[in-house]
Amino acid sequence: MPFHTTDTVCGIVGVLPETLRRWRRAGLISPPSKEGYSDAQLACALRVLDLTAGGNTLFDIHATLRWPGLALRGGWTFREEDML
Repeated sequence: MPFHTTDTVCGIVGVLPETLRRWRRAGLISPPSKEGYSDAQLACALRVLDLTAGGNTLFDIHATLRWPGLALRGGWTFREEDML
């Protein structure tokens, strides 16, 4: 199984290392092993990126990853009033 460095994951996902650390602290992705990040962790980081791009909060994303059948009512449309 191939493993990826933090720099590689950040490059593929398009986030800064600090963002990746925040996602780890929030429990959205698991910490890398001594060898690095697995393909499954990379896929999870890409999923988190997709959900954040949709305007979901880290709390919403955590719930979605924990309970895949959960339908989010968040997103940019839901938060439009907060932004205005």
